[in-house]
Amino acid sequence: MLPSKATRAFPLQGGFALVVTLSLMILLTVIAVGLLTLSSVSLRSSSQGQAASTARTNARLALMMAIGELQKEMGPDSRISAPHDAGNTAAGGQPHWTAVYDAWQSEPDANTAETPQSRSPKFRAWLASGANSATGGPAGTTDKVLLLGANSLGGTAAADDEIRVPMHEVNTGKQRGRLAWWTADEAAKAKVNAGPDATTTLASAAPNPLFDTQSPANVGHRAFPKLAQFDWKEGQRGKTISTAQINLAAGLVGQAGVGNISHDLTVSSTGVMTDVRQGRLKRDLSNLLSRDVKEIENKPLYLANGRINRFAITKDGAISNASDLPSDTSSNRWGINLEELYLWRIQTASEYLEEDSFRLV
Repeated sequence: MLPSKATRAFPLQGGFALVVTLSLMILLTVIAVGLLTLSSVSLRSSSQGQAASTARTNARLALMMAIGELQKEMGPDSRISAPHDAGNTAAGGQPHWTAVYDAWQSEPDANTAETPQSRSPKFRAWLASGANSATGGPAGTTDKVLLLGANSLGGTAAADDEIRVPMHEVNTGKQRGRLAWWTADEAAKAKVNAGPDATTTLASAAPNPLFDTQSPANVGHRAFPKLAQFDWKEGQRGKTISTAQINLAAGLVGQAGVGNISHDLTVSSTGVMTDVRQGRLKRDLSNLLSRDVKEIENKPLYLANGRINRFAITKDGAISNASDLPSDTSSNRWGINLEELYLWRIQTASEYLEEDSFRLV
């Protein structure tokens, strides 16, 4: 007899719940592993970002300290900067370090003659981190760090051209760090982009011929072997704002060029006309040389023995020699005087203007 529909049983589908459970556990494991990986990446990225921020902060602090030292040592107008081997009074320097000196002062007695022996500048400091004593300076170290390597110097630089300076220790609580900086003297380098931007001459009606004659098209950059065949094209000088751009202008590709940084040439050398002996700006002779020649006759700038003529200029503009200036005798021969400078200026200007007019016609 066949069983009825009410009593017939179907076999159960066992194991479905287990499969679903295992699948969910695997999915949760994958999610957990993914979250852990993401957390690890985020933590590593945060750590790297914090380290980069700390490095930038330290670099900014080193820059501020370097600028502070530069202002402290070179701020007064009576200071002189010079290469490391310019004198014999500076000790402990390395090649291409910048030394700071106190200039020799003018003799308080106007009658005292100056000699080369009396002109002795006094060494002050090096413009480099921790380099102003045998132990590396205040809070300094004896270890030196490389700041300027061969790649920045063109790839073929000598070992003496690399810059290494002692590190400056900085402690904040339990945190300890080291900073390093070095200041180069741009004024001691050749400015290769000096001169008029255009290659025009007096014959082509230059806008300022007298000024351009004082800035020739070639200022001597061909003395550098890598620039021996290089000539500036019109408009290149004004666009060159970094040493690395000289490579592009000269067609030097890669590290075979002059390098990103050079100890011998620059594009940003500037200066201030300073009387370091007096600690002030130089006197402008333009006003004196623009007067009538009779007013500046017999007015020497200095004597043969080195004594300087300290002109007396009254409120109404009258000029006279120092009251105790000796006469022009064989024992106190006068040097160049204002009248000679006046005549040279007039003659030079006339020659250039006549040449310019002749060529323009």
